[in-house]
Amino acid sequence: MDFNIQNAYSKIRAYVGFCIKGNMLVYGIDNIFVSRKIKLIILSKELSKKSKERIKKQTTIPIIEDYDFSTLTVNTNCKAFGVIDKGLSNAINETYKMIKE
Repeated sequence: MDFNIQNAYSKIRAYVGFCIKGNMLVYGIDNIFVSRKIKLIILSKELSKKSKERIKKQTTIPIIEDYDFSTLTVNTNCKAFGVIDKGLSNAINETYKMIKE
């Protein structure tokens, strides 16, 4: 099966859309630190280096860095969000890993 990057980004968009509809996202860095349910953190490419380092130091949760939020249907003012659903977080993470390979 031929891997297509555009299809992979479309899948991630769809997974995040499911998270939004199912109320399975936590928006913002402060809310991510408070929530104990986060399974995956997605950081915007616009997030400051200092904030990225802070998140990496304070959590062991898988992180997707430097993602282009303009391709997603999330609040564009938000620079980080966490996915609560384990199945969707795994699907997003695996799809993103295929893109980066």
